[in-house]
Amino acid sequence: MFGRALVATMIATAIAGPTYAGSSVLWRNTTTGQNWLYQMENHSAVDSRPFSQVTDMDWKVAGYGDFNGDGSDDVLWRHAGFGINWVYLTDGTKVVDSLRINEVNDLNWSVAGVGDFNGDGNDDILWRHAISGDNWIYHMQGSAITGSKFLNKIADPDWKVAGVGDLNSDGTDDIVLRNASTGLNWAYLIQNGAIVQSKQINQVSGSQWVVEAVNDFNGDAIADLLWRNTSTGDTYLYTMSGTNISKVGLVGRVPAQWHIESTGDRNMDGKSDILWRNTDSGVLWSYLMNGSAISDSGPVGLSVGNTWSLVATLMTQDMTIQPIDLEITPPGSTQASVGQCIDLDATGFFSNGTQQNNPSGLIWQCNEIGIANVNAAGQVCGTAAGTLSCTAAWQGFQDSVSLTFTSIPVEPSGFEITNGPFSLTVGDTAQVQSRGLFDDGSNTANPQSATWSCASSSVSISSSGVITANAAVQTTCSGSWEGFSDSVSVAVSQQPDTAIEIAIATTALSGEVGSSVTPGVTVTFSQAGDVLNPDGVTWTCNDITVVAVESQPTAGTPATLRLNNAGVANCTAKYETLTDIVAVTANEPVSDFVVYMQKPAGWAGCKIHHWESPPAANTLWPGNDMDPLDDNWCVYTFPEGQTESKIVFNDGAGQQSGNLVADQPGCWTGGATWTPLSSCNIPADTPRVSANPGTSSFVGDAGLTVTLSISNGVGKYLIGNGDACAAGQTYTNNQQVTLGDGLNIGESVDLLLCGDDGALQVTDSYTYTRIEQGNLGQCEIPAYTGNPHGSEQAMKEKFQDLRIYQVMVESFIDGDPNRGYGTGYGSSHHNGDIRGIINSLPYIKSLGANAIWLTPIFNSDGGSQLDATGYFTRNYFEIDPKFGSWEDAKEMVDTAHSMGMYVFFDGVFGHHKGNIPTSPCGNNVTGGNDPVSYPGSLDFYKEVATFWIRELGIDGWRLDQAYQVPLDAWIEIRQAVESISKYNKQQGKQWGTLGYMVGEIWDGEGVIQSKGYGSASNPSLYSAFDFPIRYGLVQVLAGQEHIGDAGASGRPASWLNEKFVSIGGTYASHAIPNLMLSNHDLVRFGDLIERAGYPRDDWTYWGRHRAAFAFMAAFTGPITIYYGDEIGDEVPNFAQKVESNCWTVGLCDDHVSRTSGLIDGVSTSLNNEQRALKDYVAQLMDIRDTHRALSQGERTHLGSNEATYVDLKSYNGENVIFVLNVSTNDQPVSVDTADVGGTTVVDLVNGGTISANAGSFDFNIPGLSGQFFLVQ
Repeated sequence: MFGRALVATMIATAIAGPTYAGSSVLWRNTTTGQNWLYQMENHSAVDSRPFSQVTDMDWKVAGYGDFNGDGSDDVLWRHAGFGINWVYLTDGTKVVDSLRINEVNDLNWSVAGVGDFNGDGNDDILWRHAISGDNWIYHMQGSAITGSKFLNKIADPDWKVAGVGDLNSDGTDDIVLRNASTGLNWAYLIQNGAIVQSKQINQVSGSQWVVEAVNDFNGDAIADLLWRNTSTGDTYLYTMSGTNISKVGLVGRVPAQWHIESTGDRNMDGKSDILWRNTDSGVLWSYLMNGSAISDSGPVGLSVGNTWSLVATLMTQDMTIQPIDLEITPPGSTQASVGQCIDLDATGFFSNGTQQNNPSGLIWQCNEIGIANVNAAGQVCGTAAGTLSCTAAWQGFQDSVSLTFTSIPVEPSGFEITNGPFSLTVGDTAQVQSRGLFDDGSNTANPQSATWSCASSSVSISSSGVITANAAVQTTCSGSWEGFSDSVSVAVSQQPDTAIEIAIATTALSGEVGSSVTPGVTVTFSQAGDVLNPDGVTWTCNDITVVAVESQPTAGTPATLRLNNAGVANCTAKYETLTDIVAVTANEPVSDFVVYMQKPAGWAGCKIHHWESPPAANTLWPGNDMDPLDDNWCVYTFPEGQTESKIVFNDGAGQQSGNLVADQPGCWTGGATWTPLSSCNIPADTPRVSANPGTSSFVGDAGLTVTLSISNGVGKYLIGNGDACAAGQTYTNNQQVTLGDGLNIGESVDLLLCGDDGALQVTDSYTYTRIEQGNLGQCEIPAYTGNPHGSEQAMKEKFQDLRIYQVMVESFIDGDPNRGYGTGYGSSHHNGDIRGIINSLPYIKSLGANAIWLTPIFNSDGGSQLDATGYFTRNYFEIDPKFGSWEDAKEMVDTAHSMGMYVFFDGVFGHHKGNIPTSPCGNNVTGGNDPVSYPGSLDFYKEVATFWIRELGIDGWRLDQAYQVPLDAWIEIRQAVESISKYNKQQGKQWGTLGYMVGEIWDGEGVIQSKGYGSASNPSLYSAFDFPIRYGLVQVLAGQEHIGDAGASGRPASWLNEKFVSIGGTYASHAIPNLMLSNHDLVRFGDLIERAGYPRDDWTYWGRHRAAFAFMAAFTGPITIYYGDEIGDEVPNFAQKVESNCWTVGLCDDHVSRTSGLIDGVSTSLNNEQRALKDYVAQLMDIRDTHRALSQGERTHLGSNEATYVDLKSYNGENVIFVLNVSTNDQPVSVDTADVGGTTVVDLVNGGTISANAGSFDFNIPGLSGQFFLVQ
């Protein structure tokens, strides 16, 4: 065998259970022609004998390998003068037959390698012609050539075969080539004697670097690359996985006079070892290897003179030893908690009485992937409670063991009432909402074991928390659970009050950009008098780019107004017909985001645990230390740019607050509320200093830039050792310093800070350590090791929670007058750009979206209508200058991320404009321009898909015409996206870690399944747009585009369930459909309503929108809202399909929806109908976000008919009833309590509760509406 994976590894793949009897090295005397064989074992030569002397020195050993499949390597000879080729067939220790092969007179042909290139168990011969560059293969059976075939042509003589070995464990040897001039390294993956994949491995510059061997050094049945620097002596191992480098390890630095003579398995552990020779002394030395690690090192005990050359390493196999059994070693415990792991081992038994722990080729599998994951080493890690069976399989034998994972117990930590106070009239009822809190941060809504009481008999309360107002009174009602309690005030009046006046508490408000204000408003009633922030008050602001309403008041809690940009906006509070106005000024930030805690008596210290707090990273419990102000107060400063955080204060010794939401600088003084800073009685502040980042690590020799903060004094800093107060340099707040430049890997530097106010000095210190940079190169995609979220279920939950807002870039918003196409399909201004999207992000966020999808923004290199769409690009790695710059795109992505929104680009991986330049990593597109060809284009589009995640941190892709790409190519592209996203997550990044991909396959469910999702056992895509459900929905509430087709409109509500049933039997189990109403290729939903005969000035036009969005809000899976649909947009004077010359007026059905964007406060001011619909959609998105049963839940259909449709959505113990009325009249609907559980339901849209009556819930559902009822 010549330069390929070990025979042990090679044959173990094809023959069940062989072990190996020996490894020998063959030496040839270059003067006398004498040949000598040393039989090796571990470090020693256990036998030494002559081996058939050949005195004609023109005979050269050209290679070695097992040419007749008998388990012993043979020796290939070639005559340098006559071109005769000869083979010695051996038993590993002596020649058993000597046979002529043939004669190749052209001496420019040389043997470049030996390996089994067709998987028949016999090694073959690889030839290369030094002049023409032709490469040829002889398929061998002993001395007979069974096949002679052309492989390929490489004309550049600098390309040399560096070695042969099985890189992908498919039983067929592959070829590794190196170009010493360019440093490029390449792999040919071979099957049946032909190249099935040609791919660059990497680039290693410098002719001093040589590939010494292509062998399996770690026993994984995959050949690795052994490198040596002939100048420095550095020796490295590339652990391979196909054409990818999975690991780079340093073997050692061995002086240059030592040469690697041989690599082969000398201790029969299935791993190749290294034999060294000192060229000065002739001494032999042995390394026994385990990957790049040297497991043992020792002398061979021989010196070989320089007239001897090692010409072959011969492996011998004992074919009589076979596997006979496999047993799993009982683990120490078969039970563990979720999050823990159980290590499994198995023993293989052989026919000669020997055994091996975890033998090569052992495969582990577990039957319940939702309960635990198992890796190749047999480590089983629990992800959910349950029992599963894990099986070990090897050489046809298997054994199983049952394992159990149990839930981690949590303890109650608090109880709180989440609604109220209540203002009731006699006879009214109200449901008190509550939740029990647990120490892991989770909670349970309305715990059944809670007990209730009221202080006055004028108010009674049931065991489930339903208040009944019996007489006029002002009192409180309390609830208790697990030793914790909370109370709520209840005001009961004799008769309804009439609102007579509304007054905002102040005439002017101000705050910093990024912060929020909570203006109180008092409504004066005829009976109750003044009531602060009563139910029914709504706020609006005239310029949402400056100030936007983040949340409306709810029962005593004031509205929250978000300050987006510097300026002044007038905000109006309205109750019924009463209004009042306040001017709100948003100022540029001038101070840090600071929080204070008044330490309760008995607390041991001050710590803060915070999460969901970008830009600050989430802390690990119990969190970070706070700085003391005095004996009672502590303070903590967040990084610059902080606007809010979720917080738990604690003392690090068991005492803690409840969960707090700090939406502005402020303090906690006990209880469950957050107090704004203006209302905190903070003691005189001492100097405070901090550095961002704090103690941490960094990569690169340029050091790390750190931002220093100082308040209430003069700041000084010192890098290194000493006294910062005495010897430090003065700095100002937010000043940046660079430190650590020039440090070696592993070295650290200290940063010392001092704050001095003239009366008091405070100090702090931080340490920064330089670490080694990750090995991921610019063009390298990490090896696929699973999705970024740990399990398929976790990934599914992430994807199902998506609420995506789609924009057509060229038609959306004109934010930069110097950019834009000025032409395009549809009726828009055609001047949309990236700046317009940036300006619209606050509006999109206010809608409740958590993601945005852009149509393509890559460089189309033109100015036509088609170029403006972005769907026929010229350069996938540039931003189209008509849309913006690279910096604009980065600002857009970063701004969206700062608002908590994902960003998805549009990937067109099946067609392009033509003349596509070579990618930055040297990949090209193959085939035509529409469609391209695969697998030739695969590496190019894998690079595109990972490039933008790597460079801008985008979160995934919408995939245009996904049917143009084969399923197996989608698997590789998806795995590449998931791998780079997982790498980003492992590097501590918050964004660019989602890895979501959704395919557009505009067809029925059967085609979507066959062209997109693939099989459940080997998924292609996980998500695709749900066109079948979309068409079902428009057929019920509006009409489809082809209105003349049978069933195009007027379908009954029950049609929706029929569509779900049809799809449920078609899609694979891993499918995560994404539902939309419209997109840039479809007719807008509003125009379809008009096409079905319902005009825009009719109330049903808006009702059908509300009903459709309610259905979307109840959909299990991600949803996508097309810009403008949320305000009921439509194209004026367009309803019926334009049949003639539609493109000349922009009214073709496939582009008519590309209208100019109407964004409130950016490009327009909404009218009352538009604003009402937009606010309703935002309310639905909030309900969907709060109640995960809607986006994540299992759907149980409870019934449907001509007018109504009823589902139960269930998830993690939460049950929500969804009722849709598609008729224009009110409809009664009854739901049996036995079908849904509970005794009361809460109306999530309108508020209030409904109790069960005679075993059922009875609802009256208004026409064209969707209702959501939380079961309790």
